[in-house]
Amino acid sequence: MRRRIISSLVAACWAFLTVVGLELVSNVARRGIAGYPNAGQWRFYVTFPLVMLLFSAGLVLLSKRLTTVLYAALVIVGILAIAPFLLFYGGGL
Repeated sequence: MRRRIISSLVAACWAFLTVVGLELVSNVARRGIAGYPNAGQWRFYVTFPLVMLLFSAGLVLLSKRLTTVLYAALVIVGILAIAPFLLFYGGGL
């Protein structure tokens, strides 16, 4: 039970970042500025969080079947990926 709760919290964080990224990119697209949003922005703000969300959702589904060490390692990867992502999320000044 604890495994699924932890995995669900990580998945919820990535789901939030996916929705926020999609809104950011959509708002830029609505402005109609030529060349924006580019493919790199789509990958960074939408695709990467979506992949991590699917990874975390897989952990929720497989949490009972994985060994404790493997589960802990995968959850730590999911959690630690949030910090560098947010570090570059703002894009600088």
